[in-house]
Amino acid sequence: MKHWITDKCIPLVREVTFQNVEGLTEEGLPFLIFFRDPARKDHDKLFIDAVTRELSAERLTINPLLADGHVFAHPLHHLGKTFEVSIPQLLLRY
Repeated sequence: MKHWITDKCIPLVREVTFQNVEGLTEEGLPFLIFFRDPARKDHDKLFIDAVTRELSAERLTINPLLADGHVFAHPLHHLGKTFEVSIPQLLLRY
């Protein structure tokens, strides 16, 4: 039942923000975060299509997320990344 509800009610790929990151963390799943320029919708589509194709069976074991590279510029800086050079960037966080 939980699997069916998850499939129907929760998108496979969600947007992470500073407002919802705590709730996503409480789910206890590793994050696959795609930091991107939100103006590049083609990058969003490529990521969502790849996740749908390759990871849909893993949706209860990993949390694929989209993140605005502008909003998360400071955390990216701590990883040695800059928006201008490093976006788009894929990060796996356990």
